[in-house]
Amino acid sequence: MPLKKMCIWTDTHISPAIAKWINEQLDVEAISFYKLDFHTEPYYNIFMRAKENNVIFITKDKDYINLPATFKAPPFIILLRSGNISNSELKELLLRSLQKCIDLILKHNYHIVELT
Repeated sequence: MPLKKMCIWTDTHISPAIAKWINEQLDVEAISFYKLDFHTEPYYNIFMRAKENNVIFITKDKDYINLPATFKAPPFIILLRSGNISNSELKELLLRSLQKCIDLILKHNYHIVELT
């Protein structure tokens, strides 16, 4: 079952290969921060650009979690709390859980979803 159409941005701490894999395997548009040329941008700038584009972004960086309370969502954040894992392990985690995360955001109005 394809995931609901939503654009996902993956942050600098996540391999650009993961965004490509999400596009190919999960039928969700995903773009890496590297492709967006955000890898050196401050958090606030990235957050505001994501807000303008109404996206979900996947990050390992806890510095983003206070921004929705201050500047209101969107964007929505999936916070990876899995520690250092391989791309293969991250793909397995996303395959199992990404749809649930998107549902929590879109259907239940969660601004931040933690994924472990």
